Amino acid sequence: METDKLITILFVVALVISIGSEIYRRRAGKTLSNKLLEALYTEKFDVFDQLIAEKRTQRLISLFNRKFLLLNKSLLKGDHHQVMDQLQEFEKETMSDVQKVAVHSKAFYYFLSCGDKKNTTKYYKLLKENKAFKDEKDLERIYDTYILKGCRYLEETKEEAEGDPFLLAMVADMYSNRGDRENMQKYADMARECAEVQVQAQKRESK
Repeated sequence: METDKLITILFVVALVISIGSEIYRRRAGKTLSNKLLEALYTEKFDVFDQLIAEKRTQRLISLFNRKFLLLNKSLLKGDHHQVMDQLQEFEKETMSDVQKVAVHSKAFYYFLSCGDKKNTTKYYKLLKENKAFKDEKDLERIYDTYILKGCRYLEETKEEAEGDPFLLAMVADMYSNRGDRENMQKYADMARECAEVQVQAQKRESK
């Protein structure tokens, strides 16, 4: 199973789904926010660049949220140097705990998809230390599977995995960590099929 490639694909799907929930929208800027998010989702980066540069965007959307949208653009484009520069800029700023969760979660999954254990561990620790972070179970499960190469969460993940490509992929990798190639391949195929179904559904909804 090409774990890194599959995780990268699933990461991008999860990223697109989650962007909207992490952007605070003022009522007056809701339409503008939706246009920016749609441009990111459909990867119309030229449209996004035009919108993000407009004066009304600077007026209606906070500086943090504009920078966060730009980070998501770099993540979707796979622009590693830009991602690194933007994360360094965030580290220089004073952020609320909730804002830190948004940025550090993106960084954690990005470095995980790159196979960068050092930076994945860095953001894993930052998330664990943040009192606003609420997804500790998922964080521990991911860290155990992909960084520690364990399978502590195999049985409970199998119970939760139906219809979830990310969890199905995790089950596959837990079996890989255990050395069970037959079940690894079984769940890897299920994850790919489920991911494709979700991608097609998202495309239909965006039309």
